[in-house]
Amino acid sequence: GVTDEVDCHLCKEAPEDTNHLLWSYGILQSVWASLQIRIAPIDSTLNCKNHFVNTFFVANEQNKQLIAIFLWALWYRRNKLIHEGVKFSLQDLLGFIRGYGQEISLCQEKLGVSCRSLPKEFWSPPDLDFIKLNFNTTFQSDSRTFTTTILARGSKGEIVGAETYLFEDVVDAFVAESRACERALLFAFRMGFRCLIKEEDKSILRSIIHHIRNLENCFEEVSYLFVPRLVNRAAHTLAIEGRRRQSSSIWVDGVPVSVKMIVENDWMVWTQRHQSSL
Repeated sequence: GVTDEVDCHLCKEAPEDTNHLLWSYGILQSVWASLQIRIAPIDSTLNCKNHFVNTFFVANEQNKQLIAIFLWALWYRRNKLIHEGVKFSLQDLLGFIRGYGQEISLCQEKLGVSCRSLPKEFWSPPDLDFIKLNFNTTFQSDSRTFTTTILARGSKGEIVGAETYLFEDVVDAFVAESRACERALLFAFRMGFRCLIKEEDKSILRSIIHHIRNLENCFEEVSYLFVPRLVNRAAHTLAIEGRRRQSSSIWVDGVPVSVKMIVENDWMVWTQRHQSSL
């Protein structure tokens, strides 16, 4: 029900449209800073929604939780102001966000499912002279299209190549999964790789591996690892970027900013964990 015909009820500085609420809103920027939430760099080719999505993707799990609580709390207080005349206070809002986040953590601990106690998996680089391929897909059943993405990284976490490929007139997700694996191997072959580790989300892929055995003969060695979405964030973000562009693209010297930030974070996390274990 939000329109751009009414000024923002909280700040009275701009029309209350999507861009104002999700990105340029002064109160929103103040909360980001107070909660120490990292903002994705501005990309002039993206609209406000995609800027917000990029910021959400690069946030850690705790900050994603705070962002979700904040958006809900802000909208709640906006409605309280409009319909009940309850005055808005930024400090009250920040106190509510932090308190609600702490309450969730306390409930998780009491139930014995605290996030801190759950085993976590992180992306790790391949051995020297190996290339690790992460790939992902986004399937849109209504348009019968899907985008597959491949992200290749070396032993120091550096990106050595990436691709998004758009398929049209796809029957179902089963076909999409098999074509995604095929594209990953074709990409590796054209890049001149001979030994690779290929990571993808846990899926139905294991039941259709026999369709691509002939491609494996092009390589000296191929290893398959099935990983959760948390480990595959960079490939997933690249898949979202490919779907937004609705075109096939190949990157060698650079990738979208949102993907680069996650890749750098993967390397930083792995380096810190590796050093702490020495």
